Amino acid sequence: MSNAAPPDQTTNALPATLPAIMPATMAAMASKLRDAGLRPTRQRVAIACLLLDGRHRHITAENLTAEINATGLHVAGGTVYNTLNQFTDAGLLRRVTVHNEYSLFDTNTE
Repeated sequence: MSNAAPPDQTTNALPATLPAIMPATMAAMASKLRDAGLRPTRQRVAIACLLLDGRHRHITAENLTAEINATGLHVAGGTVYNTLNQFTDAGLLRRVTVHNEYSLFDTNTE
């Protein structure tokens, strides 16, 4: 007996609680990540869809982790932090250090 998922289900699919970012936006974000030199993993695409939606905002890794988990997609805080750093290195985000105490990530890179 196989433990494989049935053909109509994929284990890499994002949860149905993210309908607003499916599928055209996900494809656009995957392309944006590729253009920035990043492999568009499931987690990176989901994070990009939530974070790089055109709004200018400042966010901490902890707040983004909570926002992601609230959608039903469970991503570890370390993964979110590493992804934010990768997005920053690729020029998709800007890091803002506040009083040498903590970092915010800014979606306005201009």
